[in-house]
Amino acid sequence: MICTGNYSSTTDMYNRCSISGDRGKKIGYSGPYYSKLAPKKDFWLIYDGNIGKISEEENNKFYIIKYWEQVLSQLDPQTVYDELDNNILLCYETENQFCHRHIVAAWFELFLNVQISEVQYSANGLKFLKREDYYKDYLEIKKYLEQLIIDSMNIDIDYYTSINDWYLSKIGNKKIVQSTI
Repeated sequence: MICTGNYSSTTDMYNRCSISGDRGKKIGYSGPYYSKLAPKKDFWLIYDGNIGKISEEENNKFYIIKYWEQVLSQLDPQTVYDELDNNILLCYETENQFCHRHIVAAWFELFLNVQISEVQYSANGLKFLKREDYYKDYLEIKKYLEQLIIDSMNIDIDYYTSINDWYLSKIGNKKIVQSTI
């Protein structure tokens, strides 16, 4: 099972892996890093420069498009899942802020039909959160990414019931098995 979280809301009790562009250096993180999911600096700089200049919705859509085109579309979701299984994927933003880890979660959910929880660590221990329960924009991110994938990969959604259905047919209907933490 894969979860996501920010650097400050996780614990060393679980495997952690940075997916942020700077590998977590700003806060002194020195653990494992998965560079394949890091945003590309060129589009991140444009996104960051657009904050306050264009609408948040328009800027987030720009980011989702670029992240899909330059990062996720280049990767196989099952391979990435297998390589990162039993990890909490880390980035800086709080759970209710726009972040590429939410896009990664939606990508796994769409292709692999798994739920990717966000985790928070407090004095009471680790809490697993259902993303759509706390992050109001998550379903919009997932829906926008889904349409982007369908359009860019020319998926006949009338024939396939979902991206997961299409993906399973593409890989030869192999049974996908995920482990748990």
